[in-house]
Amino acid sequence: MPKVSIIILNWNGSHYTIPCIKSLLKSSYQDFEIILVDNGSEKEDIQAIEKEFKNNEKIKIIKNRENKGFAEGNNIGVRNSSPESKYALLLNNDTTVGEDYLKELVEGIESDEKIKAIGCGYREKPVKQLHTLSLVGFDSLYPNKYHKKIFLKLYLSGARFMFDKSIIKEPFDPDYFIYAEDVYLGWLIWLKGYKVMAKHFPNPKAKMIHYGEHVLQKKKSAFAAFLGTRNRLLNLFLFYELRTLIKLIPLILISQSLYTLSKPGLIPARIKAYLWFPFNLKKVLEKRKNIQKQRKVPDEEIIKIMSCKFRDTSGLNSLFGKIIDTTNKLFCWYCKIMGLKTVERED
Repeated sequence: MPKVSIIILNWNGSHYTIPCIKSLLKSSYQDFEIILVDNGSEKEDIQAIEKEFKNNEKIKIIKNRENKGFAEGNNIGVRNSSPESKYALLLNNDTTVGEDYLKELVEGIESDEKIKAIGCGYREKPVKQLHTLSLVGFDSLYPNKYHKKIFLKLYLSGARFMFDKSIIKEPFDPDYFIYAEDVYLGWLIWLKGYKVMAKHFPNPKAKMIHYGEHVLQKKKSAFAAFLGTRNRLLNLFLFYELRTLIKLIPLILISQSLYTLSKPGLIPARIKAYLWFPFNLKKVLEKRKNIQKQRKVPDEEIIKIMSCKFRDTSGLNSLFGKIIDTTNKLFCWYCKIMGLKTVERED
């Protein structure tokens, strides 16, 4: 079976990183290495990790002098991975995995030569709704009509993303720093003519627990709002063909207006994100040219797994939720008129 390089970032998180690595070392699938990239943690934090795993040949520790961010931190990990490894698994440090987790991932990605990235998750029952990306860059949901256990995804969460190293030398654009870089990677794989899949399976020994979902602060900083807004828009400008982008401009303008007004306190940060584009137009055009040169399939093949809706309404207050519900219907109506066949029209 092929070798896997597991990339884990640490930034003052040894209390998560140590249990994460310990769970990986118990894996039934043992042909792997761990590349731990420390993003400029306090001295005591990285020393705790080094003490715990000293002399373990499976673990390689790389220490950055400063926080390089999620995107470049993972790039550094992949660069330093073994040339013998076929796959790279990007795994958040605030996770623990069951003994068969790696085994399920490898079996899934090896099942079809077109699959170049995969994510797995234990599910006791079929999932009623599946996540995807909306045409305007937000998370959306659609019904799992056929109770599929393995299905297409535009992208996978950066917390658990295994990909084939032969088609992607470095997974992320370092300018993203953090946020929407997982969308960038998934979309790029599709653009190259390959598939991204998610696999749900009933094996409890392959369960993964992501603790970050419980400890993330709800209140985002202005810097996070800037990066999230800019990176989401940047993906749209980089990956769509021009003819598709022109069709979607009205929807992008409406969705961004609603998104900006939804949290008035973050309006200055989001305006700053919009202003970033005219001041960095040359850089954006160069990035777009590089992405489009790698295209093997047209947008029509990719938007089949995207949603016509603006976004899902979970976690929204009732008034704003109703506004989004109405907007979702209008967006899907517009897409039908413009001939944009999304996942809602898969039949």
